[in-house]
Amino acid sequence: MLSIIICSINPDYLSAITISIDQTIGVPYELIAFNNKNDSKGITTVYNQGVAKAKYEHLCFVHEDVNFCTNEWGKKIIEQFKDTDIGLIGVAGSKYKAMIPSGWRPGTTGRFTKINMIQHFKYSNKTKTHQNINSENESLSHVACIDGLFFASRKSILQKIPFDEVNLKGFHGYDVDISIAIGQHYKVAVTYDILLEHLSEGNLNAEWITSTLVLHEKWGSKLPIVIGEISKIEKMRLEIRTFKNFLKICKKFSLFPKAFYALELSGIKKSNYLAYLRMRIMLFNYYPHRILERKIFQ
Repeated sequence: MLSIIICSINPDYLSAITISIDQTIGVPYELIAFNNKNDSKGITTVYNQGVAKAKYEHLCFVHEDVNFCTNEWGKKIIEQFKDTDIGLIGVAGSKYKAMIPSGWRPGTTGRFTKINMIQHFKYSNKTKTHQNINSENESLSHVACIDGLFFASRKSILQKIPFDEVNLKGFHGYDVDISIAIGQHYKVAVTYDILLEHLSEGNLNAEWITSTLVLHEKWGSKLPIVIGEISKIEKMRLEIRTFKNFLKICKKFSLFPKAFYALELSGIKKSNYLAYLRMRIMLFNYYPHRILERKIFQ
């Protein structure tokens, strides 16, 4: 039995996913849907309310713009949680969580990315793609963090390790945060036994930058998180790629000081000074010296 928790702002999407769940889940369930269109509560608050309201032990949190493709996926979730070492299961994640502020994926290579879903593109003209990266041919892969579009856990775990309403008040960062929090005590995993469609890609904005920095202020001492082996050179490359991605997002919203702060916050300077210098050079390449001096030293 499963409790499905959804934070909704679109009645049409909610109606569609309700039908999809009912036709595919394969086990008794309850749907706990919160109409957040007018209330605009942070997703951490909504999800904690869902946990409190849920009557079943196994909980699923899902975005409303999702369509399930796998029949009896509810049975698969319950079966995988028979391993009591597992505390969180998603359909997309990464075996490496960078020191540089980032979401669950930016900067990681195919070897570290674990994902199985059909991605649609609402904000571009790209054709939908089945993203299936499973380099080790697993049915369940141990990861550092997961994507928030779909994940499952136990009520007993989330009562002890709730979503962080204090630090994360918007709609970003909650997935990586709960991954790291639960990951301190249990395994976090990506399942390949469930396929779903995500009807829109993530849309990063200035709020995402702020939430990601808050997330790294909280967890910086625990980063990086690595599942498996990684060489020092490979780690440096991942961090540099992650910083390049963060720079691009900051540039898009004219938030250069955030990029500078992210680099200093990361701790890269102490752990790998060469990588730090390369990132400082990237800063100067992205922003004219006069703008750099004005924003930092005024």
